[in-house]
Amino acid sequence: KADTHVTETETRASAAHAFVALWTAERFAEARRETATLAAEIERAVDARVDAGTSPELDRLRAHAERLRADADVSHAEARVDVAGAALGVFVGLDGTGLRARGDPAVPATVPAFASLTGRVERNPIVDRDRLDAVAALARANHERALARPALVFDVGVNALDPTLPGPDFHATLGVEVPIISWRQPMVDRERAAAAAADAQRAADRTRASADLAAAYRLFTA
Repeated sequence: KADTHVTETETRASAAHAFVALWTAERFAEARRETATLAAEIERAVDARVDAGTSPELDRLRAHAERLRADADVSHAEARVDVAGAALGVFVGLDGTGLRARGDPAVPATVPAFASLTGRVERNPIVDRDRLDAVAALARANHERALARPALVFDVGVNALDPTLPGPDFHATLGVEVPIISWRQPMVDRERAAAAAADAQRAADRTRASADLAAAYRLFTA
């Protein structure tokens, strides 16, 4: 369940980031197209001045180069839109060909306090999965130790429908099993080491999540 929760959370977050990337690419392409339109207008105006003899021929070449650069920027920006659409399609199960963002990303009106967000890091699905991994490893270690402990054995039986007996024969047995040789300690050590590794991974994931949160918060407020 923890692994499933991690996968669902990562997929939702990745889809949201991909949508914002597509939205940004589309706005960037629009700006590039506006720049290309302006460059074309400037080129026509410069051509008219050069034809009238009021500007040197070098201005025509410069304006033409700027217009060509603007057209190239438009082509590059439109290609980035297609790439961003394909990336979003991976996370939402759609063909990314021609996929476009509809509407604007939701932006909160007020920025929450950073301190109110840091407390949620401990409930991060990845951090919580590491905690459960450690709990499971310790449970397996306890199970291995339990297999090496002395155990009571209680057995109850009955012999019925035996023609050699005058009637049903009931019997009960109570005994103690004492392990003479046990090879469980290496398994116990292995699970305890796995628990320690999960705790270390949890600390690393908690630190990474806190750093990512701080960076995202500063970027958002900026």
